[in-house]
Amino acid sequence: MNSNEKLKELLEDARNNVDFYKSRIPNNISLFNTAYEIKDLLCQLPIVDKAIIKSNYLSFISNTLKKDRLTDLLRMEKHLSSEIQFSVADKTLWIEYTSGTSGTPFLSIKSMQERFQLARSLWKLRRNACPTRLRGIINFNNPEEHRQFTKQVGNENGDQNKLYKELECLANSNYEMWLMNSSKLDNYKAVLQDKPLMFPKLKIIENGGSFITKEEQAEFEELFKCPVSNYYGCTEVWAIAYSCQYKYLHLAEDTVCFELVDTQGNVITEPNKIGYVVLTSYNQKIMPFIRYRLDDMAYYVKGRCQCHANERRIELVPNRNMILGTNLYGNRYFRNVILKLVTVYRITKFKLITVVQIEKCKFIVNITQNGEEPEVIEEKFIQASNLVFGSNEYTFIFTYDDDLKAKSIFTLSKALLKNLTSL
Repeated sequence: MNSNEKLKELLEDARNNVDFYKSRIPNNISLFNTAYEIKDLLCQLPIVDKAIIKSNYLSFISNTLKKDRLTDLLRMEKHLSSEIQFSVADKTLWIEYTSGTSGTPFLSIKSMQERFQLARSLWKLRRNACPTRLRGIINFNNPEEHRQFTKQVGNENGDQNKLYKELECLANSNYEMWLMNSSKLDNYKAVLQDKPLMFPKLKIIENGGSFITKEEQAEFEELFKCPVSNYYGCTEVWAIAYSCQYKYLHLAEDTVCFELVDTQGNVITEPNKIGYVVLTSYNQKIMPFIRYRLDDMAYYVKGRCQCHANERRIELVPNRNMILGTNLYGNRYFRNVILKLVTVYRITKFKLITVVQIEKCKFIVNITQNGEEPEVIEEKFIQASNLVFGSNEYTFIFTYDDDLKAKSIFTLSKALLKNLTSL
């Protein structure tokens, strides 16, 4: 089934079974046959986001389910686990939770078959980056798997001083692929700079956290002696794009209809023009995501990639991760601040540091599970910042909220994001 057939089938199902789309998709959709007609119909549908879906979850969930069973589940706050398996009638379903940078729970529902199809698409992208068959995989982005690993090596508290034990365990393991985020990679990098190790079985590292630049990918590849790929995805639809050996992001076009739109919602098709990411997942019908807008921005890369893959390529634009008033990528610079905090000033008794910009030169710095004297860690953080930025113009407000969760080290506050009205 080609992409147009998948899209038509999805829209027909949504028209028949999903309340939000019953009056928005025409009754005669079965008569729409050409690629142009189907794509034109899609473009006439409203763009939705988390706020719209959260305002009435049930209107976005298929009527093929018995929704009285779902009502209580939808009221639940985010669980310690990132997903819950449950049954409705004869269907095995999964609720997957995400909190994003806001910390506000948001959920999506998928069937077992839908998850299988999404996983198959992701593995297709992975094989483009690493053609060899991978036998051993460890997923540090899975909280339970990460916990089991750190328990095995005796570092359940995430102690920075014991990270070398984790690396020694990995060096002696049969894991050929590591799934992790950039913060974990940076922590390992800080340790390996003083005590290098070889990882003979390691074939590829997949960064599934905040985006890292091509330059950062190259630095990690030199350190770990293997390819490092960027996985661009979200909990709602899973894989969106994956980087190849030439470090370009290729779209997962067999499972996702990818659009870019401007601030007025007009579709962008030409290369090198920045727009907001809008997604339609072909295979998700239990809770369809049709013209679902993320906060991410990107542009199409012109031409075909040197890797010869047919999928379109995109470059992400770090709009919400760019330090306002500069052209500096905040995640990268504040990761370097944290690295200096650890390696230069030997400040290690904390779990996580996140930074939110609230004004042009003012930031809130939250330190999770801090074991240092507040005056000391704050003083050293400011000193490390002055070293990295070569300036002391920034002001920092420090907080210690252990419940705060964030996907990336740095982001702009909601108030600043609202003011970014032009591209």
